[in-house]
Amino acid sequence: MEAYEYQTPFVVGETTNFNVDFTQRLDATANETIVSATYSIKCLNAVDSQVGSMLVGNSVILGSVVGHSVTGGIAGHRYMITVTVVTSASKTRKFEGILRVVA
Repeated sequence: MEAYEYQTPFVVGETTNFNVDFTQRLDATANETIVSATYSIKCLNAVDSQVGSMLVGNSVILGSVVGHSVTGGIAGHRYMITVTVVTSASKTRKFEGILRVVA
């Protein structure tokens, strides 16, 4: 799976919702829905001992869209966010996105 690189940088100190729309990844003819969602994050170009604290709160499922609040990071670093959902058809779907953090 190739990761999507976000063009808009994430600013240190901001908190934003990282939302992913899984509509195109679900089987609409089978009325497939999302039953659970998990987010993980890792720093790609260095060590960031605080990377785990970038995910704030719990994942939220709103129909075919899942979201999670993201905050922090180190300016100049890139982070991979992986979103994994399990569907009503017991299938696992993933999305990976790369965030670039600026000051």
